[in-house]
Amino acid sequence: MDFTQNAIAVLEFKSITRGLFVVDVATKKAPVRVCWAEAISSGKYILLFEGGVGEVQESYSAAVEAAEKELIESILIPQVVPALGPVLSGRSFSPESESSVGMLESSSIAASVEAADQVLKTAPLLLNRFRLGKGIGGKSYFIFSGQLEDVQAGLERGQEFLEHRGALLGRELIARPHSDFMEVL
Repeated sequence: MDFTQNAIAVLEFKSITRGLFVVDVATKKAPVRVCWAEAISSGKYILLFEGGVGEVQESYSAAVEAAEKELIESILIPQVVPALGPVLSGRSFSPESESSVGMLESSSIAASVEAADQVLKTAPLLLNRFRLGKGIGGKSYFIFSGQLEDVQAGLERGQEFLEHRGALLGRELIARPHSDFMEVL
């Protein structure tokens, strides 16, 4: 996942079979690339796809319509931060040695992806890790790092966003993380 095309969409479904059906609908509607589509904890199904803004918007609209009552939540980000791609794909990046670390936890995968995009647009921050639903009860969290004041600004923005969506579960700041903490990222 490299988000070279500029836009992403994330949809969370109550039904695994409806999620699978919507993958077919979304990919038939416009030329988008499915980055992640699978069942996760709590019996939910997640679909994440990328592409050009127009194509993603077209597929997103068709996907939302096809989801019917099985849609839990969905987002479309037309100008996504490219740094999300590698981390959503499972890569993690170690913070710089003198960096502060911020962590946000969400009850919603879709809201968490959008919150991370908002956080990274707030200040020059490095997204270190993103965990999406699998094996953690359908929740998600992400970790980011940078200068203390930038991390604080990112945490404020992310907290505000997740609270507004009713999805904030946790918010933590580590001003000077111990080296052992840095190794577990």
